[in-house]
Amino acid sequence: MDTQPKGKLDAPGKSVKRGSLLFVDDEPSICRVCATLFGVMEGYEVHMAFNAYDAFRILGRHEIHVVVTNVRMPPMDGLKMSELIRLEFPACAVIILTAYWAGGHWFPLAAEAGVSDIVFKPFKIGYLTYSVEAAVRIGPSWRSDFVQALLAGASEEYIQALLRRRDAGPEA
Repeated sequence: MDTQPKGKLDAPGKSVKRGSLLFVDDEPSICRVCATLFGVMEGYEVHMAFNAYDAFRILGRHEIHVVVTNVRMPPMDGLKMSELIRLEFPACAVIILTAYWAGGHWFPLAAEAGVSDIVFKPFKIGYLTYSVEAAVRIGPSWRSDFVQALLAGASEEYIQALLRRRDAGPEA
């Protein structure tokens, strides 16, 4: 008898075996696509919230391993939410999923807030899957090469090269 909890979007008869994820975005379609990908296809327990306040309600009720959140959302942005998650739920990793570049001035703030990775929209499913799997497996201490470079104060050229390599995929 299967005693594993079922995620909200799990495939029938498929047990949750990988961890629990929370997708937070003020665009419901982004949450639904990610939740379907990771819940039905990858076997995670998934939850969705469309703002930070709903996300904190879910975090208070469920053991969440990784939060994947947008940056620009009303009424609380993803950076502030990431800081609060690190304080209130230190065992939870945070990945930022964003289309917001704005010169990248906020990237070091995200790294200092403790995020594990920053993934840019439109995202490659393979890279987001890699990032989520690493964060679930290793926990909130995991940092992508990109975030490690930000924390180390790497040059803009080096950071751009990392992002180009990431965008090129595994064959690069």
